[in-house]
Amino acid sequence: MMGARCWLVACVALVGSPGCSCGGGGGKPDGDADADADADTDADTDTDADADADADADADGDADAGQCGDGDGDGFGEGCEAGPDCDDADPERHGGCDVECEPDPTAEGCPCEEADATPSCFEGDPDTLDVGACHAGSRACDRGEWGPCEGQVLARDEACDGADDDCDGAADEGVLSDCGDCNPACRLDDQGHGDFDPEEMDGVVDDEESDGLIITTETREAGYAWIANDPDSTVSKIDLETGEEVGRFYVGLAGVTNRPSRTAVDGFGDAYVASRAHDGSNRTSQASVTKIAADERDCVDRDGDGTIETSANSVAMARGADECVIWTSNIGPVGTWARSLAIDAGDFDHPEGYVWVGGFYDAVQPDNNMGRAFRLDPSDGSFIDIDAGDAFVAADGIRIPLNPYGAAADPTRIWFTDITGGNIVAVDVATGIAGAAIDKPAVSGCEQSYGIAVDGDGRVWTAGWTCTTVWGYDPSTNEWTWILLAGRGATRGIAVDGDGLVWTAHYTNPGQFSSFLADDFVEGGAIPDADSDVYTFPAGNNGPIGAGVDYRGRIWGVNRGSSDATVYDPSDATFVTYPTSSDLVQPYTYSDFTGFQRRNFTAPRGTYAQVYESDCYIGVPDWGLLTWDVTTPDDTSIRFEAQTAATEEALDAAPVIVLAEVPDDVPPVDVGAAFDALGIVPDAVVRLSIVLLSLDRETSPVVHEFSLSWECAGD
Repeated sequence: MMGARCWLVACVALVGSPGCSCGGGGGKPDGDADADADADTDADTDTDADADADADADADGDADAGQCGDGDGDGFGEGCEAGPDCDDADPERHGGCDVECEPDPTAEGCPCEEADATPSCFEGDPDTLDVGACHAGSRACDRGEWGPCEGQVLARDEACDGADDDCDGAADEGVLSDCGDCNPACRLDDQGHGDFDPEEMDGVVDDEESDGLIITTETREAGYAWIANDPDSTVSKIDLETGEEVGRFYVGLAGVTNRPSRTAVDGFGDAYVASRAHDGSNRTSQASVTKIAADERDCVDRDGDGTIETSANSVAMARGADECVIWTSNIGPVGTWARSLAIDAGDFDHPEGYVWVGGFYDAVQPDNNMGRAFRLDPSDGSFIDIDAGDAFVAADGIRIPLNPYGAAADPTRIWFTDITGGNIVAVDVATGIAGAAIDKPAVSGCEQSYGIAVDGDGRVWTAGWTCTTVWGYDPSTNEWTWILLAGRGATRGIAVDGDGLVWTAHYTNPGQFSSFLADDFVEGGAIPDADSDVYTFPAGNNGPIGAGVDYRGRIWGVNRGSSDATVYDPSDATFVTYPTSSDLVQPYTYSDFTGFQRRNFTAPRGTYAQVYESDCYIGVPDWGLLTWDVTTPDDTSIRFEAQTAATEEALDAAPVIVLAEVPDDVPPVDVGAAFDALGIVPDAVVRLSIVLLSLDRETSPVVHEFSLSWECAGD
């Protein structure tokens, strides 16, 4: 343009001069005044008013100023309002030139007619179509070609929304909280068959065939042997594991010829001792029963000083001073003689069992040939009212047709023996009704009874005092069997182990055990003595009175003659003498002094425990729902218990609450609410205990699975 301006100035200066003109092109063929060949006045070769070579009026070099470069007349092209044209020589195609339409004529960009039916479309993995959230969309024909697939849903990363976002057939997999929901604050622990911790099993086993926990005779809980020191009015508490005497306690009444003998252990491990008050033919002393707590948590801080004062060795505290001696109750009128003791299977109110005591003489309605059975509440020693007749008085007990000398419990009855006549009788624990006396056959002219035990099939076994015989009675057939153990000494105490072996103690010096299988029972006949084994005690272990079984399957003999106990281990055929740190005093005990009989045959039970500790960063967990999958056949039950404390160490002192009793209760149970309902503030640690109970050793409940949830609200 500078050239043009200069030219105009020159032209003005030369107006009127020959050869000067503002119109002509100086003789060029386009007839304008610039130096190119077009007919405009700029210096390029197009016909617009700018200096570039395109056909629009701007100077950017393209043809976009409202100009549509449509070479094939289909309305598409460079600068066209309809859009670009990928093939401007083909009026049938303006987009998708790189799309192969033969495999899918409805693909985006392929030709179509407006009248064509709308096709469905799906651009994801074909295997995910119509799975979960994935579904097809559709295409519309847009100005001659198929448009994009609209409305389709393709697989995407799984989100916690209740849907199958990744279209693999499962909703929310891998993104749920432990509780199975979308709450990130929720935790859950579940355990089932194959996951149960053996260290937490006590009297239960994870059984493959049952697909869960069932009751077994194996237990981790050692417990104690409770052996009465006859002339000393005391009972010794001996650790079954170590053989050490870890407590000695005065029992009975002050100023009385107590002569304690029979002991029994309940389902909580607490001990009961019957003081016979056997003062010869005078019958002027008061019989009694004393309860002793095995665990200091169950003792009573009577002086309120925050400490439990109790014996921890072979030295007894003064009478009335030991805070683990819970109560003493008189049994019958003076002269009753408490000579038998057993603990029944119990019920929901008292799962540890009720205390049954046999009064050797009927001092209520004096009769030398009759006795009395008394039922006591384990919590306080009070007499339990049983509907055993219109004139029944609880403190007077139940009249039974023999003089009870020993007692043992099956799941529904208490069996008593008669020392001289050898008869046995059963009392129904629910009704308090005593059956008729059952006479046993004499063997070699002897029919006496002494110790008594019940096996896993409900058969009753008795030893023979001066006899060398053991008798067995099957209540289901009303048949007796016997085995004559001639030459081995009088049979006294008797017990049955977890393998079904009957063990009896022979009152010899040194002592002896004999054993045979309970299943060798011969209805109405004798078991050959050749089917039995004999084990002679080490020298100096003399005059065993009692026989018992501990948690390891070892057999205990209580030696009145040598004031000690002999323990035989069948697993390695070894003997050991207990206690290790002290001497007993003419011990006289032959009942269920370890609790093995009741635990395994009267009321079989086992426990599984699990401790849950808070994993919350802030505050105490909100303890949530307990659920379970269990099987409870007839005459079995499962009880869920819980404790809570700030630390695991403090759990032992925490109160126990019952969360559920199955089969009566159904899941789920709100654990936190259960604590709150009893005024217990839930804390950072919870211990869940699952107790399996059965009235039949052959049938066990099964715990297949359980779970507990909690929420960390402050996280």
